[in-house]
Amino acid sequence: TMAGKKINSCLIGCGIGCLVLLIAGIALIAGGAVWVRGLTRGFQDAAETRAAVEAELGEPADFTPAADGSIAAERLDVFLTIREATAESRAALRGSFETLPLDEQEARELDEQGFFEKMGSVVGITSSAFGLAGQISDFFVVRNTAFAEHGMGLGEYGYIYVLAYYSWLGKSPQAGRTGDRGMSRNYDRAYSRVRRHLISNLENQLALLSSSSAEGGAEAAPNDLRRALQAEIRAMRDDRRRVPWQDGLPAPIEESLRPFRGALEASYDLMTDPFEIVRMEQHGNFHFEVD
Repeated sequence: TMAGKKINSCLIGCGIGCLVLLIAGIALIAGGAVWVRGLTRGFQDAAETRAAVEAELGEPADFTPAADGSIAAERLDVFLTIREATAESRAALRGSFETLPLDEQEARELDEQGFFEKMGSVVGITSSAFGLAGQISDFFVVRNTAFAEHGMGLGEYGYIYVLAYYSWLGKSPQAGRTGDRGMSRNYDRAYSRVRRHLISNLENQLALLSSSSAEGGAEAAPNDLRRALQAEIRAMRDDRRRVPWQDGLPAPIEESLRPFRGALEASYDLMTDPFEIVRMEQHGNFHFEVD
């Protein structure tokens, strides 16, 4: 059906295409065109708020860290304020994920059910999938609105997120994308975009560091820090799975993060991690991708 095709286009871009194959056949029963209009509007809002933030605060690749890579305390306060602003939408998103059969064992159990039991399960999954899609778009809108309200773009937010959670606290960027509830293919592609932005951020830092040195700020831009940054950029380019400074953060960065360790640990969310620093983009009327 046309409604089924539209739903398929919307949801595949959000990493739940495996569910679409199951629900497309009963999409009209679940609300059809009305649901599609609502989902499309939500995704459009997510894409539009992202574009507005980038127009005001710059593209993620434009962000330039401090010359030594450290993060000012007031910027970490802003980061945590945004985390708090998204807490409710993250909780709703996490709850929807927990109701869906996303691993092989759960899918097998569903397939082994009798016809009427299976139909009942499918109807329930359909409802959950629509709810999940709406909560994905809601999360992006809430997050993007918080970016605009607090003057922090996705580039700065992503830089802090990756350094704090992946580089320092040892969380894995693959943890929420693999395993029983993983949807790795979509999110690996999205994280590849994030990595390119991070490399650009480090290159911007290196340019700032070199500029400081050229202006005579030798103390602020020691040669060993410049060499370490150059080496890290090369390592990031050579290893697609590497996170920045995974062998150990430079002292200025670690020292800036240390006072916030407890708050950072408490605000990390494994289930919603794949959505935290990616973007919703629109490609045509009914094609939306997390990228």
